[in-house]
Amino acid sequence: MAAHLIGMLVLGLVIAGGVLAWRLASGPISLAFLTPYFETALSSESGAFKTVFKDTILTWETTKRAIDIQLVETQVLGRQGDLLAEIPELSVSLSAPALMRGRLAPKSLSIDGLRISLIRRTDGTISLDFSKEKTTSKVLIANLLNEIMQPPDKETPLGSLKRLDILNASLTLSDQKSDIFWDAPLANIFLNRDKTGLTVEAEVDLKLGSSITKLSVLGLVDPVERDISLKVGFSDVIASSVPNVLKELSFLKHIKIPVNGTLATKISSNGTIEPVHFDIQLDKGIVDVTKPLDLTFSLEKGRLIGSFDIANSLFAIETCELNLGPQGTIHLPDIIKKKIPLRRISIVANYFVNAQKLELEKILADLAGPTLRLRGVFQEIAEQISFEIGADIKEMKIGAMAQFWPNNLAPLARTWVTKNLSVGSISAARAKLSGRWSEAGGPQVDSLIGDMNFNNITADYFSPTLKATRANGSAKFDKRMLEI
Repeated sequence: MAAHLIGMLVLGLVIAGGVLAWRLASGPISLAFLTPYFETALSSESGAFKTVFKDTILTWETTKRAIDIQLVETQVLGRQGDLLAEIPELSVSLSAPALMRGRLAPKSLSIDGLRISLIRRTDGTISLDFSKEKTTSKVLIANLLNEIMQPPDKETPLGSLKRLDILNASLTLSDQKSDIFWDAPLANIFLNRDKTGLTVEAEVDLKLGSSITKLSVLGLVDPVERDISLKVGFSDVIASSVPNVLKELSFLKHIKIPVNGTLATKISSNGTIEPVHFDIQLDKGIVDVTKPLDLTFSLEKGRLIGSFDIANSLFAIETCELNLGPQGTIHLPDIIKKKIPLRRISIVANYFVNAQKLELEKILADLAGPTLRLRGVFQEIAEQISFEIGADIKEMKIGAMAQFWPNNLAPLARTWVTKNLSVGSISAARAKLSGRWSEAGGPQVDSLIGDMNFNNITADYFSPTLKATRANGSAKFDKRMLEI
């Protein structure tokens, strides 16, 4: 008997499902009797605002391949009945456990077509504005956001809400503290709540100049502290377009290289942004810098790891690895006319944006044989860039010195060495120099000292006398003198 009843029930459900599917195929079904329940669930308990709908309908969403409940022509009214907001498209799904208890409780809500403005003021506080044409839905959306950021509470009207989707939205970010403005014409945002907190996922189209870059965003909101841990992924971004949204990174405007990677940071409830950590992969492209020196090279691949401290305007490069390939070269026409072999280079540096100061902690370069280590400080003051540089080079052939020694750096010593020393090698050489650069005068060296050790060289001291061969020794030099 029980099996017979179960069979009849299943058959009845199948027939009812078929009739419902047939009815939905011909158009939406009105569920007007549910409207008052939804109005109560989405209205303020304190009476600050009331949410009303023209109708509640059941539709078949072909894109989702699912049945959807839509609240038609949603309006948010103030205490005096004044219109606060209009939301053309609002979809809802219901909590099954709540239905079993005889309660109508939204499990998920979907809002379509909002314009969202995120503003970070100079004092660090953050405000949100949600608008649609002339009216604002800030009251309702803020209430939904505040609710979904709380731990679930099944006794409140929205306590069963687990998911809030904001679809086909446009998003702007105005950071008045850092003078940053971002514009995203399309954003889909998904908020999911559980006992451990709130997870935010988003797909954002961000404008970078005339191009659009797709971002994937993952955020975790602490339910107690309200801090947000944020991770952003991006791909196929041309580095030269980044200064369009981050003026502090204006030095990237000459780097025409596709990049992809991740950014990660934490935002506190008072608006404080912790350093933004980045891990970026660099694809094949061209670096063409004009200031402080003309510098050009083609990159095969690279990786950049570091952080950007917005509060202190500090751009820290923890690791920068650039691979130019086995035939790679770099062109520094202001220093050396010919291209210099350069296979790989690694950099550790800090750039202080406000002070316009670059500290090179380490540059290690593979010059297709010799290895070069550099360190130095560059700072722009009074339209000039001062510099202090220390350099060490190892395992350089004597015959290659002319290729690496700049023409205008200790020209007397350079001329004598390149003319009179041949064969052999320099096991180690050191130099320290300082000077300044300006657009009008170019680079100018104020001081220079250095020394070197050489092995197995041939020296032509006083031509046409006999040359010294297989000589080992050392030399020291400055701007005016060379002593061997």
